[in-house]
Amino acid sequence: MRRRWLLPLADALALAGFVLAGLARHVEGFALHLIARNLLPLLAAWFLVGALLGIYRRPEPVTFALTWLASVTAAVAVRSLWLGHPRGRALLTFLSVSLAFTLLALLCGRGAAWLVDRALDRGDLGERRSSSRGRRYTR
Repeated sequence: MRRRWLLPLADALALAGFVLAGLARHVEGFALHLIARNLLPLLAAWFLVGALLGIYRRPEPVTFALTWLASVTAAVAVRSLWLGHPRGRALLTFLSVSLAFTLLALLCGRGAAWLVDRALDRGDLGERRSSSRGRRYTR
């Protein structure tokens, strides 16, 4: 991927989508404090662990998998301590669901980033270039 800035943007949007979907599923509403209490620990863990492991310097599957596993697990633990729930078996269920759906969201986001990067390389997005000034691109 030539445009490395697409990956952190795609990751942040994917994690935000995961949080918003979770809030919608549990009918908690979309108040700013609800979004913040769920999204901030997740984004902080993702970008902290990602920086430590070099996920954007070396965007390889192993680095991605380690970042995903460590950051989501840490974020769920921090969120649980912050809110005081879930605990016990419910915490393991919440962690399992969080791992599954963040992975899905992140893979979809990274796939979309890859498609955008390829489209930008081909010139499919943005302005069409013409060799002469007066001519316009027509299909």
